[in-house]
Amino acid sequence: MNCIDEHKCISYLGSKEEINISLDLIDGYAMDDYDFSVEAYCSSLRKQTFGKRDARRVDANNYKIIVDTNVIGVGDIKIRVVARIPNIEYPDGYRDAVTYLDPKVTVVR
Repeated sequence: MNCIDEHKCISYLGSKEEINISLDLIDGYAMDDYDFSVEAYCSSLRKQTFGKRDARRVDANNYKIIVDTNVIGVGDIKIRVVARIPNIEYPDGYRDAVTYLDPKVTVVR
């Protein structure tokens, strides 16, 4: 990955990129405390999905995923995280909190 500056990096189609997933505390819970899933995509047609078990733990609030650009294609990488937060007020005992992250990486040919 080649970084233009601290705000934007370029990756080439066919490479694999390590992306850090970090969320602020949600209802007092760190990422270690709840299950989550992650989708990495450049368009709505192609995405790569990860479960918590697929991510490498860095610390209580940071996990890393390896995104395959052959899977997601060219464009700006976008990240969607769905955190399943324990909450007894919901029928299944969990509240889904959806967050979008911008890793500031563009995939080019």
